[in-house]
Amino acid sequence: MCSVSAPHSEPNGHAGPERLSHSLPGSPADRRPTPFEVVGSAESLVGRVLAEQGLGKYCDPDFVRYTSKEMQEALDMTQEEMDRAAHHLLQQERRINVQTLDALQSQL
Repeated sequence: MCSVSAPHSEPNGHAGPERLSHSLPGSPADRRPTPFEVVGSAESLVGRVLAEQGLGKYCDPDFVRYTSKEMQEALDMTQEEMDRAAHHLLQQERRINVQTLDALQSQL
């Protein structure tokens, strides 16, 4: 359902600037999601919500893509903004799940 695109190289074979940048441990760049972590997050989340709400039979890739596009337009967001927002929601959900699991394990 979601696609991951590889970083592009320049025509001369050298890696583009995004491939050459790096950060020191603990720097703000460590906490920013890379583009390939975010691409497709909105479609992935929309597909999951449709399935969870009993609409799984409609979850073919085209329907999910069009539904995501309609939401994007209704919210006046770019595809990147939608993917980033979905990525943040998914990260928050993972953190809550980990905290809940940790709390349950500490009670045992």
